[in-house]
Amino acid sequence: MLHERRITPNALSLASLLVGLLACAAFAAWPGFSGLLGAWILSQAAYTLDCMDGMQARWKDLRSPAGTALDFLV
Repeated sequence: MLHERRITPNALSLASLLVGLLACAAFAAWPGFSGLLGAWILSQAAYTLDCMDGMQARWKDLRSPAGTALDFLV
């Protein structure tokens, strides 16, 4: 039986921040085309996570002023 995973929108926001910082580090430290491609993939993953947090908050009705501020900050 599959159990529902309880990942909060705020956890998705923080994951987006972490992946975005990894993308920035990859842009800075990984030379060449492979570095550019890796950093681009990481930045797209961060963008996807950033979009998911708001959709999940609205879908599960988990909106809060603190979550909105965190999402705006990230």
